[in-house]
Amino acid sequence: MASSQYKFSPIAKLNTFNSGKRKLEKAALADPDNIEIRYIRYAIQCNAPAFLGYAKNIKTDREFILKNLSTLKTKDIDLFSHICAYLLTREQLTDAEKKQINA
Repeated sequence: MASSQYKFSPIAKLNTFNSGKRKLEKAALADPDNIEIRYIRYAIQCNAPAFLGYAKNIKTDREFILKNLSTLKTKDIDLFSHICAYLLTREQLTDAEKKQINA
């Protein structure tokens, strides 16, 4: 999906993005409890242009990530730190969610 920005043609950009989107959605369906997949989808949807219409899972992915973040801290501290840093830069988080991350 990220490589779509390097395509010259708008059609090629859209096709590459949509191909990546299908693969990511398939991965999320196959393993819905995988926090890394849910984080990747969240980050992509937060940064995708609105005209692509790829934002339907932002709220549920954010809630899932926040709910499962504490268990990730003991399993993969690098991923935990990366996700926390990213989440704290997002405007969508409430003050309560930011406090939860910093706890």
